Amino acid sequence: MQAELISSFSDYSKTAVVSAKELLAINSKLMGKLLDSQINLAALYVESSEKQMGLMESMDNPSEFLSKETSLFEEYSNKFADVAQKSMLIVKESSEEYKSWVESGLKVADEAVKDAQSAAVAEIKPVKAQATKKPAAKKAAVKKAAPVKKVASAAKKPVAKKTAAKKAPAKKTATK
Repeated sequence: MQAELISSFSDYSKTAVVSAKELLAINSKLMGKLLDSQINLAALYVESSEKQMGLMESMDNPSEFLSKETSLFEEYSNKFADVAQKSMLIVKESSEEYKSWVESGLKVADEAVKDAQSAAVAEIKPVKAQATKKPAAKKAAVKKAAPVKKVASAAKKPVAKKTAAKKAPAKKTATK
């Protein structure tokens, strides 16, 4: 039984390590993609800031500056929205990978529980079989006990009260 436990523990440990490696791969892939997305977003911020600074330096007319700034804002807001959408797609894809990873882990866990249950049932059956096979008990000869006689007391005798005994006075011995 102990060897089976050690073997099953070893198997489950190997499965857990493989599962942890799969999770690490999913996390690494997700972090890499999200990092690329964040780098693209930061690059867009820097690029838009540079263009805004260039507009400020070159424009003398405030109304012309506002119209150029508005068109620049619209252009970069669309680019920022695209980056955000791509990030959401990355997260959605990763959630599907996480879901399949969890489902495969649940299948393995379910199989392990079923194996443990069947092993426990197999171990209990011989114990039950042993418990049901009892040798026939020898019948002991039943001895009849002597009947108990009831003593009827015709008259109850009064019990005398006990009194404390008086002490005798101490004897004086003569001295010579």
